Amino acid sequence: MNAGDFRLGETFDIKFTTIDSTGLASTLSGGTVAAYPANSTTEITAGLTLTADFDARTGLNNVRIVATSANGFAVDTNYVLVLTAGTVAGISVSGYVVAHFSVEARTIKSNVKFVNDLAVTGTGVAPTPWGPV
Repeated sequence: MNAGDFRLGETFDIKFTTIDSTGLASTLSGGTVAAYPANSTTEITAGLTLTADFDARTGLNNVRIVATSANGFAVDTNYVLVLTAGTVAGISVSGYVVAHFSVEARTIKSNVKFVNDLAVTGTGVAPTPWGPV
């Protein structure tokens, strides 16, 4: 699941469901999570809070991410959120990918580039083939 592109310093939540072998929602026990930047084996665990059975809903899990540079996050970087420990219905889920996200590496980056590429006239409007907008 691609959770989106976020700004450095932003706090956001990613929810995911854990299921048992029959497909029923099941509680994640002893779960921990880490974010891996790009193709690195460096785990970021600071600023990540995992809540199993979020809002008392069996199998609904929430990861709150505080994406600050102090926690190890950086701009123009893609991340993979991975369970590093835990079981569901007695089966290990360590290594399961929860989500992908980025910090200022996708939509925000392309929007900034678009704005920077505009040639603005002295009147504060961007010239177009048909005149100022």
